[in-house]
Amino acid sequence: MVLVAGDELLKMYNHYHAIYNPVRFHEPLEWYKTRGLEAFYKSSVSILIPTVLTENFVSSSYSLNMAFSSKIVDTLREFLARPDNEQFLADFKESFQTALTLDIPQFKKYGIRTFDDYINYYESYLTWIPTENNDGTCVYNHICMFYVVLDLNPVSTWQTPIVPSGPWMWLSQWIIDYAQEMGKWMDTPDSLTPASLQSFRESPPYCVENYIEPDGGWKTFNEFFAREIKPELRPIDSPKDDLVIVSPADSAFDGSWDVDDNSLTSLKGIPWSISQLLADTQYGERFTGGKFCHSFLGPTDYHRQHAPVRGTVIEAKIIPGLCYLEVGVEQDETGKAKLVMRRKLVAASQEDTILGGELVAPDSPGYQFLQARALILIDNPTIGLVAVMPIGMAQVSSVVLTVKEGDVIDKGQEISYFQLGGSDCVMVFQQKANVEFTADLNCPYKVGNQIAKATVN
Repeated sequence: MVLVAGDELLKMYNHYHAIYNPVRFHEPLEWYKTRGLEAFYKSSVSILIPTVLTENFVSSSYSLNMAFSSKIVDTLREFLARPDNEQFLADFKESFQTALTLDIPQFKKYGIRTFDDYINYYESYLTWIPTENNDGTCVYNHICMFYVVLDLNPVSTWQTPIVPSGPWMWLSQWIIDYAQEMGKWMDTPDSLTPASLQSFRESPPYCVENYIEPDGGWKTFNEFFAREIKPELRPIDSPKDDLVIVSPADSAFDGSWDVDDNSLTSLKGIPWSISQLLADTQYGERFTGGKFCHSFLGPTDYHRQHAPVRGTVIEAKIIPGLCYLEVGVEQDETGKAKLVMRRKLVAASQEDTILGGELVAPDSPGYQFLQARALILIDNPTIGLVAVMPIGMAQVSSVVLTVKEGDVIDKGQEISYFQLGGSDCVMVFQQKANVEFTADLNCPYKVGNQIAKATVN
């Protein structure tokens, strides 16, 4: 046993959590507040702790080599250690070394210097207490950090390819299992503390004041993430006009694509079946000649979805799938590296198109067809079938339905919500609706804003 002063111990704890369970990196000596240890800190008394916990702490750099262990990350470690997986381990390490050369600031911020550090980061992230900074990028960056190495060659080749009927790969299944474990943590009271919640209140992009706080407050991070907006802040355009189609989510409109006579839509030259998107629903072929559109949400957005049209819900289901996210590294306005999610789609006719000064050509268009998602199929008496598909991204391991088959719903009525992370939303319309999109590319729209108009002959 060794004796350590209270102030010094808290510095050690802060360094430990900056590496293994990051809470608020931008504010030193704040970790104790999230755990209710403020009184302990103020007492500044000497504390007895086991030598094993302090041998690596008591140095000028406070380096720490200890990591907690979880079953899901141990599964990855065991897979990496198998003699028949030497190539997988070599490829994973090569991708990690490539990531180090990109000078990603979060690697330094989170104390990630070695491959083992990165695997240990997976441990800490699994039970991270989400907190935010003033510009609302903390949650975003953590999501990106999980994927940035996985998306680099050669380890990316060990995952399920984003092509129709691609083989299911071990690493992709592990990512799904990890997301499910993280989702369990985010459903526990330990995932949200008064201090972590306050960090979101103080982060302007989250606009927490616009949401309905339940009696007694939010009990878990997933409850907070799926918070309900004040309804007066999301008025519905033309609520009684069946020809006006509104945005089902607070999201940026990414574009629309034709569905051909074989119920296929082409994304960067790859044909994808609408029936595959809808998971072999009996209604898939009825979208022949129709339209497909895509929009995406960020972590700071309102994460409940609402009906774009009125009608009867004729199908409502959860479709298991991948937990994929493509992450890249770009330069910010100062020339420093920053992590970015790449979630745009490119139609065959739009390849190599310049939008906003950047070349839009994502490596893996079509991920929506393989991703974990929900399907809400609405039958509108005027324009026909409308498929609404909230699509989970990254650690959004759960899409929760709030309607069921047979429900008669109004335009703007809530239909589902996401838990944790960024998300996408897809809609598919029949040919008879003759939909023309009025939304501008890459522009954000709120729930209830008009994004399209139907013309029925």
